[in-house]
Amino acid sequence: MTRRSSGGRHEPGPVSLLAAILNDCPNLEHAACRRQHRLFDAALHPEPEADATVAQIAAERLCRGCPHTTRCPDSLAARPHQETA
Repeated sequence: MTRRSSGGRHEPGPVSLLAAILNDCPNLEHAACRRQHRLFDAALHPEPEADATVAQIAAERLCRGCPHTTRCPDSLAARPHQETA
């Protein structure tokens, strides 16, 4: 029996999903946002009827103080073309 080529397709599953998520992501050791997922969840994806302003301000401050602000593709630190909360 011969194996068929997948033609560059990846089989669905957790390994393929993680590979897609982590592809080309920088390794930002000691990033200020580590273990702060609840703060960023509240800032970026607030519950309905919730005011996310406090969480947004706190997350932006955390990003501004991070040693990886300029390298992080997801930084919330205010940039010249962005408005702050």
